[in-house]
Amino acid sequence: MKTEFGNYDSMYGSLDYKDAVVLDIGADYGTTARYFFGRGAKQVIVSERDHDWHAKLLTFAETEPRLTVIDLLREHEVAAVFELHRPDVVKADCEGCERILLTLSDVLLGEPRAWVMETHSRELYDEFQARFKALGYLVRTVEDWPETPKRCIKVITATR
Repeated sequence: MKTEFGNYDSMYGSLDYKDAVVLDIGADYGTTARYFFGRGAKQVIVSERDHDWHAKLLTFAETEPRLTVIDLLREHEVAAVFELHRPDVVKADCEGCERILLTLSDVLLGEPRAWVMETHSRELYDEFQARFKALGYLVRTVEDWPETPKRCIKVITATR
C-alpha cells in the first residue's frame, strides 16, 4: 500500500497484526491506523502531536470504534498507557519523541511481541538496539526506507 508517507507494505508489512492491539505513536491523520486495520488489527491506539492531524484522528474515531485517540504521550504517562492498553505491536515514528519509550521498565518494554520504530539520532538507535537485544528481541535494522520522503537515522524492527 503506497501512501504519501511511503510504501507501508515495505515499511510495516513484515509484522503480524491479526487480532493485535497496536499502539501507533506518530499516527499522522490515520493512514497507518487504516493500514493496521486492513491487516487485521482489532484495536489501534493512536497518538499524534500535530494538532491538525490529532483533530483529524478524533474525527476518524467518531466512525471507527476500534480506534482510540490519546493525547501526546508524556514521560510520566507512557507507562500508564502501556499498562492500560497492553499493546501487542508498537509503531513509533515521532521525530525524536521515541526517547520517552526508553523510560519504560524492561517488563513493559519487553511485553509487545513486535516493535517497529524510526530513530532520529545515533544515540537513540544504539540505546533501543541494546535494550531490545537484551530483552530477547530479534532486531532487524534498516539503514533507510527509500520509499519515504523524509530521512531517519535507522529503522529498528524488533520481534519475538
